[in-house]
Amino acid sequence: MDPERVDVASSPIKPKAATGQFVDGSEAFASWIEQAPTDQKDVSRKILAWAQDLAARGLARIKSFQSPDVTTLLVYPYRHDGSIATAWKGRMYLYRTVLERLAPDSVQRVESAVQPHHLGQGTLVPDVNEQVLLSLTSAYEEAADEPG
Repeated sequence: MDPERVDVASSPIKPKAATGQFVDGSEAFASWIEQAPTDQKDVSRKILAWAQDLAARGLARIKSFQSPDVTTLLVYPYRHDGSIATAWKGRMYLYRTVLERLAPDSVQRVESAVQPHHLGQGTLVPDVNEQVLLSLTSAYEEAADEPG
């Protein structure tokens, strides 16, 4: 076999199986923050405090997904199965289809807050600032008023 030529047909790529588990609450994510790289800690703490405030107000349920590499924070609007926002490695990801379904009146406000990024499915928000968190808080408040 020529090392510069790979026969794709003879070497199928198998998807890597996800290894990890979902756990209720934010404790696993909080523990992960303590081990996180320095540049991910502050924003992760800010996101965690925001999510815990939503949960304390009865607006969200928090779950964590723990894998060998990282722990993800999932913030589910109360009484709903879809997450509008998740946090992973010091970043936040937003899900437009869930936002449109659960908080349609908040889409424009969230989209404005994440500019210049376009709000899509799994939109990375690298700069999680106060405006982003306030717009998301409004979305979770709106979603709490929607039937489950």
